[in-house]
Amino acid sequence: MQGSLALWLLLGLLFTLPPSPLLAHGGGTPQLTAAPAGPYWLFAWTTPEPWRVGDVHTTVAVTQQDAEGRDTPISGAQVTVIYAPTDGASQPLRVTAAEGSGAQAGFYEADATLPAAGVWQVTILVSGPAGSGETGFAYSVLPAESGVNWLLVALGAGALILVAGISLAARRSNRRRAESGSQQPAGRL
Repeated sequence: MQGSLALWLLLGLLFTLPPSPLLAHGGGTPQLTAAPAGPYWLFAWTTPEPWRVGDVHTTVAVTQQDAEGRDTPISGAQVTVIYAPTDGASQPLRVTAAEGSGAQAGFYEADATLPAAGVWQVTILVSGPAGSGETGFAYSVLPAESGVNWLLVALGAGALILVAGISLAARRSNRRRAESGSQQPAGRL
């Protein structure tokens, strides 16, 4: 029974830990889809969802239409992501996005730590062989989480109390059976 109690405690602990930063690189919530930026078309995804004060990630795909009208990734561009609070309460953050390699060529990754809640304007600047351009989007940043999910803590505590109660009831029942078995007259089972 102690092994299962330890398992319940471990599961309860796992549910109370804050989620780790999402393994963001190369995905997330779409913010821009084929947005024009000079001669380029930009796509942008963000994580986590929703943004909170703290670490955020932006993935940008830079494309250009080929002669047949297909979007083709542009490698070797310079991409800068500017995160600026619309209320001016904090300084804008300017991040040079790093391009992926291999199959990730044409995808650019930017990480920033946002210091304040509120609406932030995200501006993406791109410069490459065909020219330069910019586009962007606004995003509402929520306050930081406390890191503890109190609903899960309460559920875990309730589960532990339930397991402890069942364990206690089983022990009492076994003790009563043992005591009543020793009090039976000889010859009876």
